[in-house]
Amino acid sequence: RVLNSSSSAAQAFPANVASGSLLVVGGSLYNGTIAALPTITDTLGTTYTVVKSTDIHVSRICSYYAYGVAPSSGANTVTVSGAAATDWAFAIDEFSGQDATPLDADGGSSTGTSTTPADSVISTVSDCLILGVMTHSAGNISITPDGGWTQIGEFEDGSTNAVFNFVFQIVTTPTTYTPGWTIGSSQDWAAQSAAFAPA
Repeated sequence: RVLNSSSSAAQAFPANVASGSLLVVGGSLYNGTIAALPTITDTLGTTYTVVKSTDIHVSRICSYYAYGVAPSSGANTVTVSGAAATDWAFAIDEFSGQDATPLDADGGSSTGTSTTPADSVISTVSDCLILGVMTHSAGNISITPDGGWTQIGEFEDGSTNAVFNFVFQIVTTPTTYTPGWTIGSSQDWAAQSAAFAPA
């Protein structure tokens, strides 16, 4: 979902979500001053934990991810909101089989200026879900996830400052995992990662 210069943006899941599923949101935002932590809600009343990366590009753009456990089944629309005149871009997904307290490890965030954004997280249990999300300071340059990562969503069009790429991988062994990408030219970037435990 992409929306320019608005205080909120909404995206519906294409099918009913299941009670107890892990719902995830990942994307980027830009508001011209300091990118504040977004608020995320949905029509099922899910409680989301939102984690923002370090602001980049003169403190105006950041990546973020959010997660929550669906309290019931049914149709569901996710709304991301915050300061007015914000450019938003984000994607949503649903995963089953996670622990009741899903977060295993927060990888924090990394920033840099290069063509290879990346961030690492150390999982502590087997069979984790690893998420990674990144943004950069340019517009319509290519973003390619590293091999082994499945893309949930992306936006790389020059019509907004809120470009992003959101990926996942299911892993078996507790160790260090590094979601990474290649972008079309050297840019300021921010990336972050997290590991979610199975039931």
